[in-house]
Amino acid sequence: MRVRGAAWAILMAMSVAMVGGCTSARTSTRSDGNTDAERAVVTLTRSRSSRSTAREAPPRVALPPTLIARPSVQYLTRLSDAVDLTRIQMPQIAASAEAAASRVTRGARLFVAGTQADFAAEMIDRAGGLAAIAPVPRILNRGDVVLYAVPSRMTVADRIRISHWRSQGVYVVGFASAKLSNDPYFQPDVLIDSGDDEGLLLGDGKICPSDTVMNLVNAWTWTGEYVAACTRLGRMPVLNQSLGESGAFARATKYRGRTFHDDVKVTAIAPGKLGGEYLDVIAASLAGMLRKAPATLEFGGRWLRDTRASSRGLYVASTIFPTHFADARAPQPFGKIGELQLRQPPQTPLSVVIGYEDPPQIAIDFATMRRGRLIYSSARRDGADRRQEVLYIDPHTQRGDACVKVAGYDIKILPASSVMQAAVYWSLIAESAPPLTATARGAAR
Repeated sequence: MRVRGAAWAILMAMSVAMVGGCTSARTSTRSDGNTDAERAVVTLTRSRSSRSTAREAPPRVALPPTLIARPSVQYLTRLSDAVDLTRIQMPQIAASAEAAASRVTRGARLFVAGTQADFAAEMIDRAGGLAAIAPVPRILNRGDVVLYAVPSRMTVADRIRISHWRSQGVYVVGFASAKLSNDPYFQPDVLIDSGDDEGLLLGDGKICPSDTVMNLVNAWTWTGEYVAACTRLGRMPVLNQSLGESGAFARATKYRGRTFHDDVKVTAIAPGKLGGEYLDVIAASLAGMLRKAPATLEFGGRWLRDTRASSRGLYVASTIFPTHFADARAPQPFGKIGELQLRQPPQTPLSVVIGYEDPPQIAIDFATMRRGRLIYSSARRDGADRRQEVLYIDPHTQRGDACVKVAGYDIKILPASSVMQAAVYWSLIAESAPPLTATARGAAR
């Protein structure tokens, strides 16, 4: 059921009260306009009432029983389930974004930090992302906002850092597992839940992480709600256009150093709209992979298992490379890794290319001349790649990357490519890993 109109207004009022603190908390207004309060940490719940206020999810893919047990299907299903969890959290996400927008529109700054190292790389200077977001500096001002991401568990060091910032009046939005970071002390102002587990457990005790992928999904969902909240306050943040698009450099020069537009007026956007539309795109992409990719992923996993590690190469075009793919909790099955080069083909007998929009033509040509095997993924497929030496995995992403349209704004916002690049990679790694033993499966339960 979709929540609209007066119901959203009531829900948002309740959520803002939760994010800003208990309704009975003492507040005092400072001369600079900021409000101090005994702020209560929002614990995101999964109650029936919270589910009833979530944006309606698209129908899930019905899978044949023979596919359900496939590791790649389990991994993609795990991400789909986590997207549904984000929908449940939408009222709290929207309220948190509104609290942040209230601060930034009054002069505060927005930063990213945390022990998930690829998080900052994804959020800063990103096509479809906010122009005025930066790494956290040594000194923060009262009222500043920090988006803080960790792989599931907040450490003591994380909590000390967050506690210090909050004592200075900084508003901290955490991205982590609510279950695995369940500690009553030194919490952020709001914690956006990545799910109960770190990822898909493999037979060797390693995992294919889903927590770090969902932190990216949740951060872009939050960004959409932040943009919408700013429009309700009469402002439109400056967002980046992909530099591959016509006019992007001139646009970037025009808006350099600006947090908000002074030449664009966007009609106020309701809570839940932009974040929900972003989740719709990710859900549709995952559903597309679940419908079409399992057989290809299974075949690619066999190729990886049958090839020596020294003969496997990984070549990636992504903002989150190499940090995300080098997760110490996950298998590292490649003897060579590097950035995808446009003019030099991969030289390994088996190459995995995680591309961006256009197909890696030089790698395809190299493989079709029977000089090696290639598994590749890109938004567009090469029409001449249909050879037994080449496997294509469709990430079901749009050209242009940014995928959500804002009425009255000149570009689309909120990118999807990094999320789906990660989904392709980890589902392939899941298929190549040794199977989970019965003993390990029982322990995982």
